[in-house]
Amino acid sequence: MFWLLPVLVALCFLPRRLLRQGRLSFVVRLLAVALIVVTLAGPERHQSEFRARTTALIDQSASIPSAGQELFVNALADLARAAPERSIEVVPFARQAASNEFEVNSLTTTAEIRSQLANFSRQLDLGATDLTQAINSTLARIDSSSLILLSDGQETSGNIRQAIAEIATKGVAIYPLMPDESPFLEAGLSISSLHAPLLVNSGDLAEVRIATRNTLAVSADATLEVWLDNQKLYANKISVPAFSEKLITVKTPALEGGLKRLRATINGLDSYRWLSVKSRSRVLLLNGAKEDERLLRQLLTAKGYAIESIVADGSSTISTNFENTSLVVLNNIARKQLPSQFLPKLKDEVARGMGLVTIGGERSYGLGDYLNTPLEEISPLKFTPPKTTKKRLTSAVIILIDKSKSMREDDKIEAARRAAVVAIDGLKDDDLVGVIGFDDAPFELIPLRPVAENRQVASSRLRHLYADGRTKLRSSLQLVLRKMQGVEASRKHVILLSDGEAADALEGYDAELAAFRQNGVTLTAIALGVDADATTMKVLAQQGRGAFYHTFDPSQLPEIFLQDIKVSTGEKTLKERDQYLVKQGQAGVLSQLR
Repeated sequence: MFWLLPVLVALCFLPRRLLRQGRLSFVVRLLAVALIVVTLAGPERHQSEFRARTTALIDQSASIPSAGQELFVNALADLARAAPERSIEVVPFARQAASNEFEVNSLTTTAEIRSQLANFSRQLDLGATDLTQAINSTLARIDSSSLILLSDGQETSGNIRQAIAEIATKGVAIYPLMPDESPFLEAGLSISSLHAPLLVNSGDLAEVRIATRNTLAVSADATLEVWLDNQKLYANKISVPAFSEKLITVKTPALEGGLKRLRATINGLDSYRWLSVKSRSRVLLLNGAKEDERLLRQLLTAKGYAIESIVADGSSTISTNFENTSLVVLNNIARKQLPSQFLPKLKDEVARGMGLVTIGGERSYGLGDYLNTPLEEISPLKFTPPKTTKKRLTSAVIILIDKSKSMREDDKIEAARRAAVVAIDGLKDDDLVGVIGFDDAPFELIPLRPVAENRQVASSRLRHLYADGRTKLRSSLQLVLRKMQGVEASRKHVILLSDGEAADALEGYDAELAAFRQNGVTLTAIALGVDADATTMKVLAQQGRGAFYHTFDPSQLPEIFLQDIKVSTGEKTLKERDQYLVKQGQAGVLSQLR
């Protein structure tokens, strides 16, 4: 407008005569002054300084991933460039809103926006999000009829739904803005892996493992759901620490055959996997008796097999149709319990690949009359019925009698002879028996031979048992051990009778008795009379794993010998009787005390 200035000056200096016509002069001068004022006030045309303002809340909490923050920055810049006549007042928030704001207009760069947000982030508590507090505090400070909200919508406190409803009644519009949801779905809690077996047998339980990952800088919560087809297996709220993974394990119920779809979902994200469930094989279980069936049926059922179990007691019909049968189990069942055509058909099916298991018992194999049958043909075994022969357990017994001088008294030696004869008669012909007398040294009266050979000569040989000398036991025990070694007998037993104290008793007989035990020889000790060394005899019986007797009456010796023979050969056990006091011995044998 500076070009008007010469014109205005020229108008001011027009000749007076041209300006004397009253009104024209006034108008011209007024026009000139007005033009000067306008010219001096501003030679250019000005735009209005008024700009329409918009308020934007931008979420800075740790739940917003870096890619999401970048989307918010670009969105603010795009909004400002799209409406150059407007400016945007930006209020950052997290747990609380910032106390002041910064301006973004069409000339503001994204770098400047990032810098401003970084400055405000240092002032905020980024560990939580309160949308309600952010909106209310901003509207209380800034008069605005609308708000733009840049956030993922996740809040740790407050009730944004209720707050928005209250704000709407005041005529304030809120416009949530999320330019692209993918960075927000990928951030926070997600399913990093879903693991399950590829193949499961029908009837089994499958273990499903779900790994959840938190990519945020703060702990995150969400509800995890796991589905098997349309059946919900798991639904629970889980919490995963910042930058961590958490493993959840879920068991499926018993699975039926077919293809099953596993699905795990969290925060709207799904992960899928397929399970292949192998159909159960049909097993035909044929049982010879009810008591054979129970445990085996339970075991096979628990393993997921489809069981058809039949007890061949006549109450059920056994079919020879093996269609859809993968395995036949013959469980202690006799041939006569099966249909006549069963075994030939079974042989054919096994040749085609069907499985067969046979379980032994008193009705199977040879005992079940399967000799020369189709079952024997497909078996690696020969089903010969067992030939049983009963063989009696034999015993080898040596009677060791003290014949020292003290045995002359009270007819002790004669009672010992009678007792030895009774003991020999109590043995079987195929048993072995021998008699040794001892004083200072052992003397073999009857060699250890079968009873059938010794029974006839026992009485005559025992007449040579004379009482004389002192009592020494050690060499006699050593002789007995030599006689017993190498003898083939089921039981080896010694009956020791003594009425006094052995001269070598103080040194003990530990070595000899240990050798007895190593060779399976047991020893019964019988103390006779008042002067007998009952203490030593009792120790001998205990260490010899036999019985201990103490009697004052020689006439009781035959009965004691016979009783001990019956017990030592296993034909009977010693029971308490009125004339004997008995107690439990170390080896479980009852011992007599009197």
